Amino acid sequence: MEFLFRFSGRIGRLHWNLGQILIFFLYLIPMLAMIEVRDGSIHYRMPGYHLLGLLVLGTWINLAVSVQRLHDRDKSGFWLIPMLLVPGGFIWMIIELGLLPGTPGPNRFGPPPGQDAAAVRKRFRAEEPTGNAEAPRFDTESVDRTIAKLKARRAETMHHVAPTRSHPEKPAAFSVRTTSIDGRRPTFGQRA
Repeated sequence: MEFLFRFSGRIGRLHWNLGQILIFFLYLIPMLAMIEVRDGSIHYRMPGYHLLGLLVLGTWINLAVSVQRLHDRDKSGFWLIPMLLVPGGFIWMIIELGLLPGTPGPNRFGPPPGQDAAAVRKRFRAEEPTGNAEAPRFDTESVDRTIAKLKARRAETMHHVAPTRSHPEKPAAFSVRTTSIDGRRPTFGQRA
């Protein structure tokens, strides 16, 4: 039941769908309480504070389970905004949150639903290739050396490649002169 009220972590499709059923009934109770039948006709009345409280509770639960389900899909909770505001977003939300599976394995929001974080880390480390299990650590000096080597290698290859033009004796179509033909006075960008 804790998953109904928190916004962190991940939940699967089953918990999201169960949350939506609970929300349906939390919204249905105030709607039915607003209807009053007198003398064979239906009258609507304003709900009391306790019924408005149920609506607020249902909205909170809806936001919480939807954000957690987005986390399971490896998406930020902010994706809920376009799902609620865009026309057709409700259908998108049902497909995205209620039908599509979550990210396998741990993601940036935690371990998969129903699994302990330590057990997941242990399992994924066991699947790594043997050898150095730690990721290589880079210091700034080794990164700078690698960048310098790559720049030197690029400069070598660029040095050996001569620029080619199809007609070297022909000037470019829109070259701009900065001096006159005799080379003494500036022409301020007249075409050649």
